[in-house]
Amino acid sequence: MSYEYPENLHKVEGGLERIGAIATINTLPPTILCASILQQMLPRKSGVIINVSSAAGYNHMALWAVYSATKASANTFSTTDIK
Repeated sequence: MSYEYPENLHKVEGGLERIGAIATINTLPPTILCASILQQMLPRKSGVIINVSSAAGYNHMALWAVYSATKASANTFSTTDIK
């Protein structure tokens, strides 16, 4: 989820509600799903999790601040070694 068009953070259409929705939708589901599937993978000592993110997580874009931040979160989360 993202904005309709690039915008300064304080001018995002939909305001704080939209910003909160972007942050929640782009970070919470992958985290919950990974935690859930790990409960099955760890006892088997096998499995793979693939998260799809965006180059925006590596190339921070000022007018897409919240979107970029959530994708950076996904990138960091996806490269964390979970044991």
